Amino acid sequence: MEPLVFEGQNWQARAVLVRWTDARGELGWDAVEAAQDMTLAQCVSVGFMVAQDATRVVLCLTLDPETASCNDRIVIPMGWVSGIEEVVNTGVQYAVTPPKKGA
Repeated sequence: MEPLVFEGQNWQARAVLVRWTDARGELGWDAVEAAQDMTLAQCVSVGFMVAQDATRVVLCLTLDPETASCNDRIVIPMGWVSGIEEVVNTGVQYAVTPPKKGA
C-alpha cells in the first residue's frame, strides 16, 4: 500500500486523518450541573497535510497540484492532536493505516 502523496517544487502534501480535541460551547440558560457535565469535542479531520512542526499541523481539504493551490484550510495546534494516520492507496480504494507503535 502506497501513501497518497502529491509533490511540487517547494511543497509536499500527503493525505492523512488527524484525531484531535477541540473546545465545545453551548448557548442559552441551563443549570450549573449541566455545564459541569460538558465534555471536550473529539474531532476527526481528513485532508492533505501541507505543514507540520512542533506547534501545528496544517491540512487542506482540496488540493490542486497543477497550480500549487489549496482550499478549505485548517491549522490545528499539536497540543490538541492525539494521532495522525496516513491515508494509503490500496489500488482499488483508500484506507487509513493503523497508527505505528510509539508514534
